Amino acid sequence: FPSHDNPSYIVPIGIAGGALKPSTGFAFSLIQKQVNQIVKAIQSESFHFNREIRQTRFSYYDKILLYLLQHKEIKKDDIFISLFKGNHFHSILTFLSEKTSILNEMKIFSTLPIRVFLNALIEMYLPGRKKERPFSPVYQTMR
Repeated sequence: FPSHDNPSYIVPIGIAGGALKPSTGFAFSLIQKQVNQIVKAIQSESFHFNREIRQTRFSYYDKILLYLLQHKEIKKDDIFISLFKGNHFHSILTFLSEKTSILNEMKIFSTLPIRVFLNALIEMYLPGRKKERPFSPVYQTMR
């Protein structure tokens, strides 16, 4: 991302401004959110708004998915197929827009191969505790 040393009248938005979900490339609603912040700042004549990318639980979800996609030998398209087959499209868009509650997220996660994600989480945050266990037969094809 570009440095924030830009003059105050130059405001990077979109991908240049960090409004992109790295795991999926989804940016539409994040760009809208950015633009709304800019408009409110201009209307209030303060011209100050939060340019920083906040670490949220969604950032951690992205990290786990990216870890899986980069480090695991799995059929990557099966993850996305599970996501879209098991959930309403509106629910997925709300999730990608980072506007879901934890309960909604748990419903979405329940349609995914949870063991694959949990193993990745363990490997990422507890590297000394790697455990390679066989996956359930339902998700055996994802290895």
